[in-house]
Amino acid sequence: MSGKRRILSVFLVLILIIGIGNISFAQLSDIESHWAKDEILKLIEEKIILGYPDGTYKPDKTISWGELYIIVNRILNLNAENVQNPDEPINRGEAVKVLGQAFRIKNDDSNIKLGFSDEDRISEDLIDYLKGMKEGKYISGYTDGSFKPENIITRAEIAKVINSMCEKIYGSAQVYTGTVNGNMIVNGSEINLKDVVVKGDLYIAGVNSFKGENVKVEGRVIILGGTKGTVVFTNSTISKIIADREGVNLELKGTNIKELEVLSKNVVVKSDSKIENLIAGEDVTVNGSVIKKGQTLPKTTPAPVNQGGGNSGGGNSGGGNNSGGEDEPSVPEEKKIEAVFHESKVPNFGRVSVKVYGVDGAKKFSVYFKYFNGEENNREEGFVRPVDIGNETTEIYYREVDSVNIKVYEEDGTTLLYTFNNVTLTFDKFSE
Repeated sequence: MSGKRRILSVFLVLILIIGIGNISFAQLSDIESHWAKDEILKLIEEKIILGYPDGTYKPDKTISWGELYIIVNRILNLNAENVQNPDEPINRGEAVKVLGQAFRIKNDDSNIKLGFSDEDRISEDLIDYLKGMKEGKYISGYTDGSFKPENIITRAEIAKVINSMCEKIYGSAQVYTGTVNGNMIVNGSEINLKDVVVKGDLYIAGVNSFKGENVKVEGRVIILGGTKGTVVFTNSTISKIIADREGVNLELKGTNIKELEVLSKNVVVKSDSKIENLIAGEDVTVNGSVIKKGQTLPKTTPAPVNQGGGNSGGGNSGGGNNSGGEDEPSVPEEKKIEAVFHESKVPNFGRVSVKVYGVDGAKKFSVYFKYFNGEENNREEGFVRPVDIGNETTEIYYREVDSVNIKVYEEDGTTLLYTFNNVTLTFDKFSE
């Protein structure tokens, strides 16, 4: 085990202790008169930041490197890996760099000045991220015109910055419409956008499929995080798409784009529309043709995607095996669950996915597990917030000798349908 892994393992135990409690934003006792109250409440309601078990948020407490990575992971489904010194407080400059890297926000135009009075004392590796974040109006300086990147950042300040970066965060499987006056983050499963205008960037960081119909994005579309499966845009208006998730399939139907930038491997693009410019940071397949890393797309409109084919005839048309017999009684399906523990790089930490049978209306699930705080016989219960069935949870602590309890809910994530007790998880071992 590497030193980084060992350090992160210890830190994640602490995160599990303080960061997964079901603390309602209405119960917080220490933010009523705080200047960042609204920002804190919004992110707690969206389950991006969490309160402490004693009913506080501690807005003026410093935030650590590891805590910031956990927050970013919750928003963009990224994996917090290789975090050195995760329990050490992070300063303003490094926090902006972490967020800028995660959200792909930087400005490397050397002709543009940062504009802070202490610019000449700011490390060069921070400058481009600070410029990008300032240009987007996500950060500002002190009243004296300085930024003071070395100052430690607080939980309240992080809440304010993230709020400015994330106008809307959508995680539930449903159809969304309307106008978003800023950046939109989609981080759930089976989410559809219809007749939507995004004034900023659209971040697609969910899992399984995403569909956008008649979507206008004035900023960029950035595909990253947990995205797998297919991303489909139909009759939409998009200036630039950045595909930075390995193995994603992108379909463009009636959707011309000015620029497609591919930064990850095994990206497959099908388009019946024009792609004006392709930046191939990795090999990419466009309508069956492989464009090598560094090459450009021929200046022609891509060939139409094959709209035919498939299972003509409709598959199981005729209603499956029910031949007549409409009054024949049916036997209720047995309630059962298949649960898999997807181990991470850190031993005994990983995510859980499930398949649920026989529970009508089951849409979400949460996992209750045991962890020990220093002593084997002093074990406490933690849990992770409900996620869509078909998705993976955030990381939990689990050993093969343990069992967990899994609660299954309706779509709202609060109406309990059934509890599976003493479930043994099937291990999906991590391999390098």
